[in-house]
Formats: sequence, C-alpha cells, structure tokens
Amino acid sequence: GPGLPPETLGDTLRVCSGMSDVVVVRADSDVMESVVNDARCPVVNGGDALEHPTQALIDRFAIEQLAGPIGNLHVGIAGDLTMRSVTSLLAVLALSAPRRLSLFAAPGRGPTVALPATLVERTEQPSVPEFAELDVLVLPGLPPGHGQKRLDDATRGRWALTPTTARGLPRGAIVLSPGPGTPDDSGVCLE
Repeated sequence: GPGLPPETLGDTLRVCSGMSDVVVVRADSDVMESVVNDARCPVVNGGDALEHPTQALIDRFAIEQLAGPIGNLHVGIAGDLTMRSVTSLLAVLALSAPRRLSLFAAPGRGPTVALPATLVERTEQPSVPEFAELDVLVLPGLPPGHGQKRLDDATRGRWALTPTTARGLPRGAIVLSPGPGTPDDSGVCLE
C-alpha cells in the first residue's frame, strides 16, 4: 500500500521459494549470492551478464541426446566466442570433454576466457570455418557488434551456416543454434 517500502528481490524470492520446489533466477552476478541465501528451496542460475549456465546445460543435454556420448564426438563452436553462452558451454564441456573441440572465431570474437585445462590439448582454433570433420556444430550467434569489432555482412556470412558451409558438414552431423537470430534475405541466420 501507499507509504510502504517497495518489495525487494529477497522478499519476492522468500515468498516464491516458500511455495516452490525450485526457483530459476536471472539476476546480476553480484546479487546471486544473496538471492541463494534468501531462498527456501534450490535456486538455479538462469544467467547473468557473465554466464548462461542453463543454456550450457541444455546444449550439453541436446548434444548427447542427438549425437551420443560427448567423449566420442568432435564438437565445433563457430561464431562469436565472446558470448556468455560459449563461456558457460566451455565450462560444462571441461567437466567431461569431447574427443575433439574446434573453436571457429570470427575476427575479433575469440574466447574471452582461458580454456579450462581439460580442454586445452583437445582443442584447435582454425582461422577459417571448416566443418568437414564435425559431429556437432554449435552456432551461438554472431551479432554485427560495434566499434572496431563491427563485422560486415560478408564477413559474418563466412562464419554462419550457409548453403556453402552446410555442404561441408558430414552426413549425420547435428547443428545447434541456441542463440537468437534473424534470417537474412537468403534465409540464413546470421545473428
């Protein structure tokens, strides 16, 4: 009512978690610890400005359901490897590594974190997207960017799944595109 202080995130979480078996929270990184302490049930981190762990778990689950045990697979990630979904996926893959990992980064869009030690010896970072040996291709997205890291459509198209790059995929390879995207005039998703 009037004159009462506004309800805090902690207040909301205490009420919701008292009526739930689990709560998914998407909040800033600095708030997550207090959120977990306020909850009366388990809390799942639905993502923040730095990480997207739920997307990484979904991607890992989809890979194993569609292609088989991760330890037998050659996984490729192509596009903007600075994205939080990629950072989180690399952390999840480090727990049980694929047979091989290829990271295809568009210019200026390489990983922003060091690769976990369990992935280093299994990882290659080719300078051009070559999908011929992949079992799984993950396309997190490739936004145009801004400033010096801005990419033109032709450059972005080289790192997208196009009819040309798709022909390079082996028969039976799966493609995951978890990020938001908008098809261009040819129907190719560049973002």
